[in-house]
Amino acid sequence: MPMTVVTLTNVPSSLRGDLTKWLQEISTGVYVGNINARIREELWKRILDNIKQGQATLSYAKRGEIGYDFMVHNTKREVIYCDGIPLVFLPKEVSSTPMQQLGFSNAAKHEKIKRARQHRKSVSENESERYVVIDVETTGINPEKDQIIEIAAIKMEGSEMIVFQKLIKIENGLQKEIAELTGITDGMLANDGKDIAVVLDEFLDFVGNAILVGYNVKFDISFLNAELKKSGHAALMNKSICLLQEAKRKQKLLRDYKLSTVLKKYDISTEGLHRAYVDAKAEYELAMKLNIF
Repeated sequence: MPMTVVTLTNVPSSLRGDLTKWLQEISTGVYVGNINARIREELWKRILDNIKQGQATLSYAKRGEIGYDFMVHNTKREVIYCDGIPLVFLPKEVSSTPMQQLGFSNAAKHEKIKRARQHRKSVSENESERYVVIDVETTGINPEKDQIIEIAAIKMEGSEMIVFQKLIKIENGLQKEIAELTGITDGMLANDGKDIAVVLDEFLDFVGNAILVGYNVKFDISFLNAELKKSGHAALMNKSICLLQEAKRKQKLLRDYKLSTVLKKYDISTEGLHRAYVDAKAEYELAMKLNIF
């Protein structure tokens, strides 16, 4: 059985004690042991259910080019995969310190503004060559009758992952099946949701003319276009890439082509699926493994 290492920070003492049933605590918050994959998965679920505001990492031996894999929770670092290799992604932190306090001269500030304008112009000119992964959650499958309740999109700017994620207010309550599937409640939509017209304006600004990528992306685009039409906008004219079709082309012997099945085939986590941001993030990793970008 492969070696497993777990590290915990700022977690309840009851959780730490619980882990010692399967792993040995060799230092404060550091646990090691030889356990099989099923026990490892159950332990990780137990950690996530009881960790509260703490942080956790889990690493284990795995066949592959680097010989191991790892998972993180509630840390500044995230796991992304490139050609099947797990990499650590550290989102860029933007300083809130005013420029004046940093001692920049007026000339320096003007130069920074000039470079920013040049950058935006360059991005605009090359936007059609950029990719945005999109996903929507809806009240059903008919874009003419059903509504969008959540929109998410992900794009990369340099090494920084930029995320767009919005809940949408709707007039009628959610069906029980949709609430159970997505974890989205009427209260969440009422308290955190925005009007669809406002969200669509923000979404259009976010994606620009970039290529839209998604799993069965025609479904997402059909709902977006239906809502755009109702709001008086033109339909999306962006090029698109369907990850479902790419997966079918490259994996011809899968038992089915549900998103969860394909993600498992490529060793991508399926935890928390059916929320737009979680789906979009998983689809971004899948697109990388399918060599879309």
